[in-house]
Amino acid sequence: LGRDSTLKDFKNFCSKKSKELGAIFEFSIINIFDFNSYSYDIKDLLKSLKLKQKIAENGGCPVLFWTNHDYPRVASMYGSEKYWNKSCSALACLMYLLKGMPMIYNGEEIGMTNYHFQSINDFDDVNAKTLLSLAKTDEERSEVFENLKLTSRDNARTMMQWNDSKNAGFTNATPWFRVNDNYKQVNVEAQDKQQGSVLNEYRKILALRNTNKDVFCYGKTKFGRLKGKVIRYTRIANGKKYLVIVNLSNDNAVVKLPKGETLYCNYNDSLYNTLSPYEARVIKLTK
Repeated sequence: LGRDSTLKDFKNFCSKKSKELGAIFEFSIINIFDFNSYSYDIKDLLKSLKLKQKIAENGGCPVLFWTNHDYPRVASMYGSEKYWNKSCSALACLMYLLKGMPMIYNGEEIGMTNYHFQSINDFDDVNAKTLLSLAKTDEERSEVFENLKLTSRDNARTMMQWNDSKNAGFTNATPWFRVNDNYKQVNVEAQDKQQGSVLNEYRKILALRNTNKDVFCYGKTKFGRLKGKVIRYTRIANGKKYLVIVNLSNDNAVVKLPKGETLYCNYNDSLYNTLSPYEARVIKLTK
């Protein structure tokens, strides 16, 4: 279903009354992405997140995910090259503190990025090979190649980057596909020991969800008004209110933050009433 999907599209097979599905992958989060401009509209993103919560309120269980094996890496689609580390944790905070079932595609938790394709022979995906074969001129082939570098599903099929050894520690044999060039810097072993790494920020966010299940797993969700590229929502349960606020831009965002205890922030030196680029905060409200 596309970016214009509504709760009505899902009521018949994912709800309290339905006996069809217990959980559902709702794909508007991917369908809102414009692969021509390689960008998205923040309003469409907010609408997609709201739809997931409407499904949850209706008794269904939406799967909370950014992308999968058929699409480019989330760090390259929705993240920021300049603020790679912070954007990865901001996206995780935004998605995985909603109500639903978190589903993290392998490599997302360390911020794996798209592969740097060098030639048309780098592709393994049959769709990419078909599109390249249909190009009639060198100019057309070059144009298709440039597009596929960003959009090919092969971006999500590089080896999981475990460490900085051969084949990123995935295998000593010959792997079925390529290893991303950045595996020596972006890998599980390196991030495991690094404070503030994407992996450790994911751990903090998921731990926060698990230790506050009554709110994040079962509570209600109330979205605030969109301001610029700042998305905010409040999770509510048992008299408790937790504000999740995320700045999805490369610029500082001036916001009015309520009083409360900060339970999570992906910056160590956060500013008063200002969110730094791709800053994410979770605040336990005092009232």
